[in-house]
Amino acid sequence: MVDPGFNARVRIEPCGDAVCGRIVWLWDEAQKGVADKSPLVGRLVIDRMQAAEPGFWRGGRLYNPEDGRDYKGSLHLPSPDRLVVDGCVLFICQTQVWRRADPGRCPPVAALPAQ
Repeated sequence: MVDPGFNARVRIEPCGDAVCGRIVWLWDEAQKGVADKSPLVGRLVIDRMQAAEPGFWRGGRLYNPEDGRDYKGSLHLPSPDRLVVDGCVLFICQTQVWRRADPGRCPPVAALPAQ
């Protein structure tokens, strides 16, 4: 999936009985104004989202590299090409709509660092 500004690609895949997502590509690896100064490629940004019903996941955490914080979150897949990502702290929530990456129109995915 690609974030709203097409600045990053996130690979979402099973992790145990949940789903997780890691940054696998960045438009600019030296992003300015980002709180997280550690390498972002390979960083877990969707952590342990549990299936709630078909097309919905809840109960996990979302990591925002821009402010370096974790948020309670949920995911909703309304169509094969769109993922609605909701992150909340207390009663304040933010929603983003991510799009499935089109490999024919995006640069190739950067290699993940060895773990």
